Amino acid sequence: MADWSIEKLRRIREARQTKPSFRPLGTLVDNVLERLVYPRQGKLSRLQAAWRELLPNELQAHSRLERLYRGQLQVLVDNAASLYEIKLLVDQGLAEQLQRLCPAVKLSRIKIVRGQWEQTSGKDL
Repeated sequence: MADWSIEKLRRIREARQTKPSFRPLGTLVDNVLERLVYPRQGKLSRLQAAWRELLPNELQAHSRLERLYRGQLQVLVDNAASLYEIKLLVDQGLAEQLQRLCPAVKLSRIKIVRGQWEQTSGKDL
């Protein structure tokens, strides 16, 4: 028979009785939200406010900030006339003005895309 010492048996027993340490799911979700979502949401809400401040009212209703990825801001515009006018504003330095108002957001380019979006009761971005 194998040489089983009391110490070895105690270690085996402890190893079998220890339960893995689980953290509550709510704690994990809170950590993810605090590290990833809240900082990004704050930047995007400041960018949205600057966009509304710089754009004329008639163009605000026809445009929506769609996404920000690697410094490229994608703007969705619902008609060709508004798209043309926003492109003119971009050519006149709209990106630089947005960058000045939102220095925390690294903005390298504004891409204007024609398309439609679902109307929601909340804010666009």
